[in-house]
Amino acid sequence: GGAVRTLVNMVSRFVKDFEKFSLSFSFPFTHTAVLPSSSGATLDELRTKLLGIAVDTKDGTSKTEFETRQVLKRLVTCLKYGYPFVDVFHPELTDINHLITNIERFVPEPDGSHAAIGLSDGESPHQVVRCNITLAAKNDIKAESDRVLKRLELALKSTRCSDARGLCDALCCLQRYIQLDTITEACEQASAMLRKYQELLAGQAYALTRQILDDSIDDFSPRQALQVLRLAAVLADWEQFSFSDAVFSKVGQSILEDFRSSSAELVRRMADEFSDTAHLPSFGTARRCLSKLSACAQAHPEFAASLFAGFEKVQLFIKTGIRVATAKVQ
Repeated sequence: GGAVRTLVNMVSRFVKDFEKFSLSFSFPFTHTAVLPSSSGATLDELRTKLLGIAVDTKDGTSKTEFETRQVLKRLVTCLKYGYPFVDVFHPELTDINHLITNIERFVPEPDGSHAAIGLSDGESPHQVVRCNITLAAKNDIKAESDRVLKRLELALKSTRCSDARGLCDALCCLQRYIQLDTITEACEQASAMLRKYQELLAGQAYALTRQILDDSIDDFSPRQALQVLRLAAVLADWEQFSFSDAVFSKVGQSILEDFRSSSAELVRRMADEFSDTAHLPSFGTARRCLSKLSACAQAHPEFAASLFAGFEKVQLFIKTGIRVATAKVQ
């Protein structure tokens, strides 16, 4: 009784004349599990329990609380005669589409308008009606959005992209249906996290591709080359994802092109260095180039054909070096 009285007191203050605007209000009760002996009850049994509580609350409310009694009277009438403006929402028993239909079923004025809820021409009731939310519910939503952000952070750190997308979808759903600053701020934080994630992966990929042409770095393994391609694929996949105001630049393809052009540039450099047989580079340079090209070719077989010419240059250089060395020994 006390909880119901608190609810109707709040509702009675929404408008000056509840009776006039009563068709604009729907009351879907969602916490019927707290009702006595509610376990295993059917929807009709739960409605009957609610009716009893509403009647007792109305009878126990002073007649001087006119507005509150108006709301209670409305609850009793709807529950008693099965009007759709008051109903029970139970996740295991309620037909969601039926509930939505009842919430959005507003009785028009005699002239066909919906003056009670201030509709303009061409508008549907659900386009202008907004739900009120209690402070306790707002706090619950804030706590849940904080948990989602924490899980999103962990998912991104672990590169669990499917989990991260699911969490972002959850925030998008909340933002779509609940206009709260808490949700807006959570989406903004998530957007910032996603942009930072993209920048981090892109930075890692570009750092690896730079090693291909860095003469001071001898080792560039197939594992590193595969990591470049994996990062490019992850980023390209994220580019197809739309979330809030987050904008994902087309960096995935750019990384792949950088990988390809760096490999091609290494082949070109080798061709230039090995073209002058009188001033051939050292065996160390040849080994480094061969190792890096081999890594690129193994990681991306499509590159193998274009890199084959580079391998031939190295092979020719090695054979020439062997012949020169043999001649000196002799």
